[in-house]
Amino acid sequence: MHVSDPGSAPTGPLTASLSLPAGVTLLGPVGSVDWTCTSSGCSHKPIGPGQHSMLSLQIVVVSRDGCGLPISATVTSGSLSVTKVSGARVRCHKGHPHHSPHPSHSPSPKGGRP
Repeated sequence: MHVSDPGSAPTGPLTASLSLPAGVTLLGPVGSVDWTCTSSGCSHKPIGPGQHSMLSLQIVVVSRDGCGLPISATVTSGSLSVTKVSGARVRCHKGHPHHSPHPSHSPSPKGGRP
């Protein structure tokens, strides 16, 4: 997920609420030290004007129910929010679900200050 602040003032603290399909569980962030995640979502300190932050999520598919479905996220800062649905779908190998550390499985909120 890519969050940016194109404005002239910093955002407030950011929270990202995730909507995962049934059968998909969040393991946590991948390669990001600025985001903190729990099973219900992620948080980030304020972002300065013209700055951005990236978040890649590692998920595990525990049942085939989530295969082929998107993941969505709502990023909020104060009274502003934006919701995006991933263009990519949860991929599952034939015969068994698998761990998926690829950022293509995360939504990509981008633009406007959340």
